[in-house]
Amino acid sequence: MLFRSARFRPDGTLDPAFNGATWFDGPIYTLARQNDDRILVGGDFNVVNGVNRYKVARLNVDGTLDASFNPGAGPNAPVYSILPYANGDILIGGDFGVYAGQPNSAFLVRVFSDGTLDPTFKPGFNGNVFNMTFDKNGGLLIGGNFTVVAGVPRYRVARLQPNGTLDPAFDPGAGANYQVRRVVPLPDGGVFVTGDFNYYNGLQRNGMARLMPDGTADPRFVANANGAVYSAILQPDAVHWCDGSEEERAMLTRRLVDSGTFTELDAAKRPNSFYARSDQGDVARVEDRTYICSEREIDAGPNNNWRDPAEMRAELTRLYSGAM
Repeated sequence: MLFRSARFRPDGTLDPAFNGATWFDGPIYTLARQNDDRILVGGDFNVVNGVNRYKVARLNVDGTLDASFNPGAGPNAPVYSILPYANGDILIGGDFGVYAGQPNSAFLVRVFSDGTLDPTFKPGFNGNVFNMTFDKNGGLLIGGNFTVVAGVPRYRVARLQPNGTLDPAFDPGAGANYQVRRVVPLPDGGVFVTGDFNYYNGLQRNGMARLMPDGTADPRFVANANGAVYSAILQPDAVHWCDGSEEERAMLTRRLVDSGTFTELDAAKRPNSFYARSDQGDVARVEDRTYICSEREIDAGPNNNWRDPAEMRAELTRLYSGAM
């Protein structure tokens, strides 16, 4: 049996620019899109379009196999989760005991953009990884069916620090009594987890639990499902339709003041004036991603990046396809 992938337009019709003829000889379990729009694919396959690609592969934007990504012998068992970094590195999690025949490469690995193993990343999981995501501080939240990370008990949910070491500040205690299938970071630093479990740290939590930022169960959230829960997404607390009115401007400005983003100046000296200070890590612009799009390159000046307006318009149209 052969398996294939497809890309859909916002209206649900097939995108003819994506090569849906690319085939896999086994099932696909996870997909992840990189910043450059290439697509990472994980599953239980060994061949893609007649080329050996063991459990993990990368497709070009048009859906063809990306030959520049070659994992070699790759994982020796299914891949369930893939998470790309902004710098091109890639995290791969699953049920495998070894990656490309290398030591210290079980269940969770980090690879370079070409698919070769990063030997400096050794998190030390003893069981499979089903899901992972970054939290707001750059930490890595991980759910699966493991019980030990780096020699420390961590029952099916854990958090790694940005450098890949276990975060001791996140300790779930007895954790989940069975598999965690999904980890979702919450705006307040907490975590929402779902899976096949019915207890979390000794408390009855059927299929889902909300965790405090330190990994303990949130006692305020008790919602027991009557079966396993494999996924979850967050919804906004409210949706605001912009109408451009003076009342709306005043309301939004007041919210910015109340949150500390705006500081209101002396109303007698500067009526309706506010002071906003950027983070010290912010810069005015990122030079290598700033372009002057003029008809003549000479008009962009000697110190700026230049792009042809038509080419830039075509690229942005592709990048923001489906966006509102």
